[in-house]
Amino acid sequence: MNSSSRIWNRYMIILGILPGILVFIAITLIPSVTTAVLSFTNISGIPGAEWEFIGFDNYREFFVMQNSRDTVMYFKNTFKFAFFVTVIQMTLSLLIALLLNSRHIYRKLAIFARAAVFLPQVLGVTLVGLAWTAVLNPMDGPMSAFLGLFGIKKTAFLSDWDHAIDWVILIQIWLGMGFSTVIFLAGLQNIPGDLYEAGVIDGTTGFQAFRYITLPLIWPQVTVNAVICVIGTLTNFQTFYVTTAGDFNTMTLGMKMFMTAFGGGRSSLQGGAGGFLRQGYAAAVAMILFLIVLVFTLLTQYVFSRKEEEI
Repeated sequence: MNSSSRIWNRYMIILGILPGILVFIAITLIPSVTTAVLSFTNISGIPGAEWEFIGFDNYREFFVMQNSRDTVMYFKNTFKFAFFVTVIQMTLSLLIALLLNSRHIYRKLAIFARAAVFLPQVLGVTLVGLAWTAVLNPMDGPMSAFLGLFGIKKTAFLSDWDHAIDWVILIQIWLGMGFSTVIFLAGLQNIPGDLYEAGVIDGTTGFQAFRYITLPLIWPQVTVNAVICVIGTLTNFQTFYVTTAGDFNTMTLGMKMFMTAFGGGRSSLQGGAGGFLRQGYAAAVAMILFLIVLVFTLLTQYVFSRKEEEI
């Protein structure tokens, strides 16, 4: 291959990746940098309103000037939501994937079960949230009627100040479990059956086969699922917005950011949670959330990568 052909091939490679780079710059890099810059301003969502750079005042307001009880609640709810959704969703998804991958399950039943598990992911957050809101209606919802059959006292469900966030956690697990299951299932189906046959010959039990064959070979999928769950749950606001609108002690950092920028829910209408249509302040909250997501994502990747080397 002569030098002109090499140069031509190099230009073709650059030309091929250029659209992807431009898209990344347009929809990811520029908005991210803009958000970081706007976090040091008092810009609002009101067209034509004047704004100016105010330094670290937004960050000072978040950590120092606002009610410390609210700040603690934002972090507590965010971390609680992220922890329980990640742990429970990954555990249930792995168990379902193992069941669907079993050679003992009827093939047509497995196909139906896969579709049923993945269905919430297809329906989307809004539809799933509205459906669960109807199911958990404390007055005449199916869940209230079902619990009444066992003599269980009716609860406010999503309007319960003490347990509303627990129901949102349940909804999010049901919503995201299908995606995690598909990732686990893809990893399980790539494991050669010869390894299990060799294990049977060596006298391994079912648990030993899972511990020494299955788990090490699907650990990359475990890592991917963990990272996706951590990022998704720490930044989640859609599920809260559709189900509780951040009320009833369910305000998280993601919901705080959204409501401060765009409003919605009783808290913002009453001037709570720092008011609304304050996009400079919301940008500051977004940057705080970004740093938290970055730290936990890197930490998750590090821990699971080290574990993969040990396995």
